[in-house]
Amino acid sequence: MKHSYLTFCLTLFLSFIATIASAHDFVVDGIYYNITSKTSLTASVTFKGTSYYQYSNEYTGSVTIPASVTFNGNTYS
Repeated sequence: MKHSYLTFCLTLFLSFIATIASAHDFVVDGIYYNITSKTSLTASVTFKGTSYYQYSNEYTGSVTIPASVTFNGNTYS
């Protein structure tokens, strides 16, 4: 009983760490993206670190976000 409880807690903890390990799925030309749909190939702009305040100089000034971006052979809008 104790062993299975510890295994469950460890699995839950590792799953949580994996979800916060990175705030982005890919980066193209210095802009960080999250894939929002793999079926309709859409992505959204996000930040680099594990929290928005981790890197203070990510985006400054005028930033041009393209209408589409290609990553790993897929073009995301």
